[in-house]
Amino acid sequence: MTDLFLLSGMVILGGLIVRLFMKRASTLLTLCMAFPVGAGVLTLAQFILSWLGVAIFGINAFGILAILIIIFFMLNVLVRIRPVESIGEDANQEDVVRKPRILSWLLGGILVGVFLLSGWLSVMRSFSTWDAMAIWGSKGYGIAFEGSVFAAKEWGALGMAYPLNIPLQIANFRYISYDALPASKLIYPLYFASLILLCVSYWRSWKIRYEFTLLGGLLLATAPFLFEQGTIGYVNLPFTFYLAAGVLISLKGISSGSRQQQFLGSILFGLASWSRAEGILYVLTSMAAIMVSFRIAKRGAVHLIAWILPLGIITSLWFTFSISYGSVGDSHLASAAISAMESFRRGYFNPLGFFQIGKYFIRYALDPGVWGLIFPVCMALVIMRWKRFDFQSDVELLAIGLSAVFVFVVVVTLYYISSFRENPTLIDFLYMAFNRSLIPFTIFLVQFSVGLAGKPVMQKSFKG
Repeated sequence: MTDLFLLSGMVILGGLIVRLFMKRASTLLTLCMAFPVGAGVLTLAQFILSWLGVAIFGINAFGILAILIIIFFMLNVLVRIRPVESIGEDANQEDVVRKPRILSWLLGGILVGVFLLSGWLSVMRSFSTWDAMAIWGSKGYGIAFEGSVFAAKEWGALGMAYPLNIPLQIANFRYISYDALPASKLIYPLYFASLILLCVSYWRSWKIRYEFTLLGGLLLATAPFLFEQGTIGYVNLPFTFYLAAGVLISLKGISSGSRQQQFLGSILFGLASWSRAEGILYVLTSMAAIMVSFRIAKRGAVHLIAWILPLGIITSLWFTFSISYGSVGDSHLASAAISAMESFRRGYFNPLGFFQIGKYFIRYALDPGVWGLIFPVCMALVIMRWKRFDFQSDVELLAIGLSAVFVFVVVVTLYYISSFRENPTLIDFLYMAFNRSLIPFTIFLVQFSVGLAGKPVMQKSFKG
């Protein structure tokens, strides 16, 4: 029962935060963002308080959560923010092409079934793979046992090289109920469902047909590798949710000139860096793609302080903490970068590394046992609809497409740098983690492809 109270409190907190900055957000968008936002803000507050020596678990955790809920409830009541266009609001308006048909309900039912299956399998097998046990799960249990974030230095692998968003979420459930099932095992399927529904909500804001958006959601949800990530205790899906949500909400905020939505986008970017150490690289790359896109289209209004301040504060807090305790060098990326710099000084650049990465990508991109039909379908959609793409009017599509390209470049670069390490070798490291690193790229690719194909179909329907 206490687990349910904790989970409900996170959802309420996240919903209040979303509604504060996006008054017209659709019900679907609010629901899919509520848990990730509430959980991320709660763990960030707990991290800061624990750093200061305050007890953060048990009754104190509920106290912190209650205070945050009261603060954001009062802000919702007192702060009057002029409503602007928000993601998903069009899905609630009467000018949508038509209401859902039987096919839409059928597809929606299948999608819900996939989510329920993910939750059941997560309870059965979560914390059964290496990273889940060696990093996220063990650190969460250690933090709960010692009652302090400083326990992460000794518990689990890699010291304090990785942020504590997910470990603190696990720690809350461990402390309150000893993590009796399902407890923290629900974290991962909730992020999985939230990520898929975020994409569906964004497509609906473009007035794309219900059936087409749900098929896009099923394209993602039924990809074997993505589905598996929703059932095991890895942090890649939570990180990808924050990154994708930050990009999509920032796009709406810049398009409408809304400081509030850009501020919320920055919070989400900050939570992405609060979930993975290298997340800041993905975030800055995606922000660059957004800036380039609006520069090309000569549209939108960027409010830099609102868009950068929360990200800067959250990221600075974590890196200050991590560097202060000397653990940044424990990460795979830091050690690989050191090896790469030494090799460059000796004049060795390892061009074979790019070939090995490309070969691995091509091999598994077209393997239906890994990515399902994602890459063939996306290629077909882009080829069929490419001529209808307008850089000026489809600036959001352009930004999502560039985000996919820029993120892919970052992933390839990171693995190229890793090719200079002797243990593990590049081939071993590709098999260990490359597909996980591609999840953000895959999400942006599907967002772009379905959007590109669906928007012209929708416009044609309006004429008829």
